[in-house]
Amino acid sequence: MRVRGGNRALGFFSGVSTSMLALASWSVPAKAQESVDQKEGDQKEIVVTAERRDVSLQKTNLAVSALTSKDLERKSVASISDLQSATPSLSVIDTGFSKSLNIRGIGLSVVNPAVVPGVATYRDGVFNATQDTYGEPFFDIASVEVLRGPQGTFVGQNATGGAVFVNSRNPSLSDGVSGDITGQYGNYNDVLLRGAVNLPIDDTLAARVAFNVEHRKSFFDNLTSQVAHPGKLDTANLRVGLLWQPVENLQIVFKTQYNTDATDGYAYKPAAGTQYAPLAPADPFSLNYDRTDTRFSTLYVRSSLQIDYKFDSGLHLRSVTGLQYNRLDLLNDSDATTADQYYTNHAIERTTTQDFSIISPDSGRFRWVLGGTFIHYSDDVAVAQFSPGSTTDIALRSKKAAWGAFANFTYSLTDTLDVDIGGRYSGDKGKNAGDIRLNFAGLPTPFILPLAAEGPTGSAATGKAALNWKVTPDHLLFAFWARGYKPGGVDLSQATFGSEKVDDFEAGWKGALFDRRLRVQADAFYMRYTGFQVSTFDPITTQTAIRNAGNSTIKGFEVTGQLSLRGLRADFGVSHVDSKIGATTLVNTNLLPNGSASGLPPQCRPGGPAPCFDYGPATVSVAGRSNIYSPGCTFNAGLEHTIAFAGGKMTPRVDVSYLSSQWSTLFENPLLDHFAPRTLMNLQLTYSKGDWTIQGYGTNILNKTYISGAEGNNRFYGARRQYGLRVSRSF
Repeated sequence: MRVRGGNRALGFFSGVSTSMLALASWSVPAKAQESVDQKEGDQKEIVVTAERRDVSLQKTNLAVSALTSKDLERKSVASISDLQSATPSLSVIDTGFSKSLNIRGIGLSVVNPAVVPGVATYRDGVFNATQDTYGEPFFDIASVEVLRGPQGTFVGQNATGGAVFVNSRNPSLSDGVSGDITGQYGNYNDVLLRGAVNLPIDDTLAARVAFNVEHRKSFFDNLTSQVAHPGKLDTANLRVGLLWQPVENLQIVFKTQYNTDATDGYAYKPAAGTQYAPLAPADPFSLNYDRTDTRFSTLYVRSSLQIDYKFDSGLHLRSVTGLQYNRLDLLNDSDATTADQYYTNHAIERTTTQDFSIISPDSGRFRWVLGGTFIHYSDDVAVAQFSPGSTTDIALRSKKAAWGAFANFTYSLTDTLDVDIGGRYSGDKGKNAGDIRLNFAGLPTPFILPLAAEGPTGSAATGKAALNWKVTPDHLLFAFWARGYKPGGVDLSQATFGSEKVDDFEAGWKGALFDRRLRVQADAFYMRYTGFQVSTFDPITTQTAIRNAGNSTIKGFEVTGQLSLRGLRADFGVSHVDSKIGATTLVNTNLLPNGSASGLPPQCRPGGPAPCFDYGPATVSVAGRSNIYSPGCTFNAGLEHTIAFAGGKMTPRVDVSYLSSQWSTLFENPLLDHFAPRTLMNLQLTYSKGDWTIQGYGTNILNKTYISGAEGNNRFYGARRQYGLRVSRSF
């Protein structure tokens, strides 16, 4: 179902919000206001849950950024894409309907059903097998955890770069009738309405309902057609959660979320020096789309069931079951100009996941976790590319299954020295069925390449070995080795590509200084990266294919910190990453006629079809180049100061983030592949009194123009300066 009417969605949710405001009017009185002059030396503990048990950020050897709901609000983090401005070593590539996450230069640089992401993403404990859903906004979120480096024990075979855990708020039996509602209006006619309400039903049952709806005009002006407005936003999200706790030791939480997103297609521009660049306006935010029927819509439904049972001894059993459905419909102007090219994409994705853990009591010298996971994913895709003189149709049904069993053991050798050993055995298999049909002018019949192949059945052992030394209660030193693994597969040319493996050697320090007013987390790493899966051009099928590049090395360091001093709060993160690819040769399509393979026939070969083309002169070596989407330096910092004002609290805040240059391909063409460094600044001014909050906000306040993603010879641009006012009421 395509969602076109943002006003209809706003109308539906406004009815819900009106009821919530009425409920708020008779809710409990405002809580007593905290003094802004209190001493805040001993900061609240930040808890990390990614390894199945609750652990303080300062007491775990993980390289992790943990953000609470308040942190997300302070830092203007509204989606996964915004996380790169709040955490070090993370680069998020936004290509419209898909997002790719890369941590320390490892992740995913292409959307392809044959490839799984290298940064595993979880929502409420459920693994997201497809990056098509990464654009889902953050609303009513309890916490976000970004784990850097391979996570080969608990997460498993899809986390060579790291993992991201997004946890929404659970229903509560103890919070009574409570919640919040927020309305926002900003430039580009940005209208947002979101809210949540917690509803205890009886002593054992509670519900929580949360919603988010937003409509925004496009940042882009389509000069050729005023019918289609690529890049506009029209999204609606609804989450319903139920908590049942019939006895103290048993807790069952069920959540289901319904998401729709629709635009008039996505906006991008041909890169300078490519075939269609002369037909595009010089202004980055002006378009020349000649198609009037460009569109994009997606329907995404996710349900999760988490069951926790704790024995009196402290032994903990946990099961997390997930069901996901995603339907996508896309028609976009391929050349982004008045040239006659376009493509369509229709896809239906289904995912079933199961995770089970047995967790030992937290006390004692010996602590352990045992568990297993299972994932089944299917994807039905129909893609059609239309160009003058040629048509390409791809029909593909892809199925994958993955499973793993893991164990992690921690033993306290002394009161201050722990050894941590984890291991996992993972298995994978896949299957593709379908065909590619190539129609070229001069071909008497279509060239048909069948796609019916069993994917390689792979398996791997991964894990981690760590030594943790609590020098004092406020200082931890650690060192570890960890291995991550990502499976191989079969690409559209029916050629197999191998798995990825990453060995990470890491050491770090976590400490609290100045009477615990300042907390610091620092780590240094050296990683050996084998089998890097890279997207390249296949001259046989004239389509994108997946190959394994030469082995690479990655080294660097990261430092994060948090400061709290009376009404002053500050945080920062900085990283340096140096990566180099080993011996690899690839076809550089920018060296072909017109700088593109569009419309060119397959590689000449004995017995092959005619006409044909020789791609040999465009084959180059990329050895020694940096990993794709691997900025050498990232930096983020935030500063806020709360003061008493007019019976309430006033808090101005500024956030600055920096990403150094990165490359969209291994060819490192300065004109086509270079993403220039960027510095972004966000501002907030918040006034709160009782249950009311009024906030003025500005994102990308310096109105920087920057490239956020790349797809072939086209470039996507990041959001322009946005500003506005939001009003919130809690009850």
